[in-house]
Amino acid sequence: MIIQLDLEKIPPELVELTTTTEAFRNTPWLVHKDGVYKHSGDYQRCEVKPELEQWFKDNITNNYLHISACRMFGETHNAPHTDTTRDYTLIYLTDLGGTDVKTRFYQEIGHDIHRPRDYHPDYDNLELLVEYKLDLHTWYLLDSRVVHSVEGIETERKAIQVGFGLEHSWVHNKLGEYIGNL
Repeated sequence: MIIQLDLEKIPPELVELTTTTEAFRNTPWLVHKDGVYKHSGDYQRCEVKPELEQWFKDNITNNYLHISACRMFGETHNAPHTDTTRDYTLIYLTDLGGTDVKTRFYQEIGHDIHRPRDYHPDYDNLELLVEYKLDLHTWYLLDSRVVHSVEGIETERKAIQVGFGLEHSWVHNKLGEYIGNL
């Protein structure tokens, strides 16, 4: 569901090289939890400046769908979902968004672990599989076909995120390396 990768850290002078040009934004949706409907938090992706994208191509890979600066805000959670535009996400947090923020993975009761893109099930239909507390300035590879949420957000959570499809060999190579090192 998520693995930590030993990849080169983004140089501090490049981390903030983002634009305000919005590339994607989720409209908050209603979710049912413990008998109450709640709004999901906002999620926004903005383009990164060419210098940061070039660094990524030179130091990580040039085989991906998109790279963006992302932020979560507005609520204490980014409710359960699968990603809209990608199957795997490489994430590098630049602001944790709080002291006890957790990324949680779920399986929808009675369904396969992988769900369709842009899927938003209610909490009440989910079984929690595992949760992780991610570290700042560390690369993680997330299988975004598995229903996941981010819980405990206190302040704006920021990250550099890179999207991959099932066809991207870089992801398969990294997963193979990880499995080989177990």
